[in-house]
Amino acid sequence: DLEAACHQVLDELREVHPDRRLWCTVTGDVRGAWDPDRVQQLLSNLVGNALVHGAPEEPVTVLLRGDAQAVGIEVRNSGPPIPAEQLRRLFEPLFRAGGADTAASGRFHGLGLGLHIVREIARAHGGDVSVCSDPDGTVFAVRLPRV
Repeated sequence: DLEAACHQVLDELREVHPDRRLWCTVTGDVRGAWDPDRVQQLLSNLVGNALVHGAPEEPVTVLLRGDAQAVGIEVRNSGPPIPAEQLRRLFEPLFRAGGADTAASGRFHGLGLGLHIVREIARAHGGDVSVCSDPDGTVFAVRLPRV
């Protein structure tokens, strides 16, 4: 049950980021045959990334949508858009978006593997992941077949 997994991940992240707003919206049946630990890791990596790179005063929203064949996951955050040249590389291992100012501010967290792991988990379940980023915000979208 992806809804239960999402709420568990958000509750854990609220403990670490009590000042941040994290929302989950569910439409349709969001159950499927997936590795529950890996799907929670996927959610944790995406929401954690949104917390690090999103505008701190704005919420991070997770949208879960189920249809007959698959479940979609969207993680949305507000903040400056990711430059196009970085968008192409986001899912590469050891790549971290941002420039010297991001590194100097200490906003880098981790090794640059989180989004690569998200992509590999999605692929291992027969799914995929994409990202779009513009002045309105950034959205990571995952689609997981139900089986």
